[in-house]
Amino acid sequence: MDNSNGFNYNHKGEGTNFENQRQIGKLLLYNDDTNTFDHVIDNLSVFCDMGLEQAEQLALIAHYNGKITIKEGPLESLQKIHDDLINVGLIVELIS
Repeated sequence: MDNSNGFNYNHKGEGTNFENQRQIGKLLLYNDDTNTFDHVIDNLSVFCDMGLEQAEQLALIAHYNGKITIKEGPLESLQKIHDDLINVGLIVELIS
């Protein structure tokens, strides 16, 4: 039985939250010696839907630490961002 409150009730009447059924992942950005800061910042801003200041902070942290988590969320939504960033030459990894 489906209820509009975001819970799915099984035949025993036990509820499970739909959000818990989605697989959550992390999208990591790795530092590289190829891409310019401007290229990384511009593409993070466009594909990750964030401001330039946030994208710049993430790029700097990746530069100094070697990597950073740039997004967390449902794997299906992160997959498109991952593919877009790979297509523009960034080194990213999607983990679950």
